[in-house]
Amino acid sequence: MKMQFKYLCALFIFLLFSSTSPHIQESDSIEDLLQEAKKYDPEKVLVACDIDQTLMMSTREFGGNPWFVHMVQQKMAQGMSNTEAIQLTLPEYFYAQFRINMQTVEPCTAQVIRQLKQDGYNVICLTARSAELLYRTHIQLEGIGIDSNNDNFKKYCFFNDLVWPCLYLNGILGVKDNHKGEALFRFLDINKTQFEAVIFIDDQEKYLKQVEGSAAKRDVEFVGLRYSKCDELSKNFNPDLADEEYETFIAQERLAAQA
Repeated sequence: MKMQFKYLCALFIFLLFSSTSPHIQESDSIEDLLQEAKKYDPEKVLVACDIDQTLMMSTREFGGNPWFVHMVQQKMAQGMSNTEAIQLTLPEYFYAQFRINMQTVEPCTAQVIRQLKQDGYNVICLTARSAELLYRTHIQLEGIGIDSNNDNFKKYCFFNDLVWPCLYLNGILGVKDNHKGEALFRFLDINKTQFEAVIFIDDQEKYLKQVEGSAAKRDVEFVGLRYSKCDELSKNFNPDLADEEYETFIAQERLAAQA
């Protein structure tokens, strides 16, 4: 009996700490977004998409999220605080973003977004990228066949009543380090728009939970897709190769500037 009781306790603890929200499911295909959307009336649901490691990723070892994290960790290992490391990494990240090419995470990514829009769904991008990068982000998406524009909202919307300023531009809501849920619903309030449901796809579960929590406060149905397509890529990130590629890239840029 004691063994059975211990087993049940262990099972309970495992389930308590390992289970995710019933509103969040794992997905390794962007096509799951289309399938989930089809369950709803297009006029009553908002489809929100993360960008980095969800819609697009770098064509090189450097330039993406894993590289950014690596650069921050390098600086922290030198004794910098997390804030200092991030602030010193951002200029290099911006420099790379304005020069390197991007690609869709899956061959069908652009087609899925295009199909959602053709079917009448409201689709926006919800990203932790800051305002300074949004126009460039729009160009990057356009370059890989994704039209981020959404004519159902104001083309431009700026608000600064959260911790960090937020900007909506060309269908992209950049919230920086703000709570994604709070930023999203603040944006909808400004636009005087309400939806019965929100479907959100993101590679990071913490952001899905943020939107889920904010949706629950508004009594809005929530469906979260924890996108895992880039998990293996991030796991196998090669920091040495990234450093080498970046150094070579910088050297080539300097030579081109001198020519």
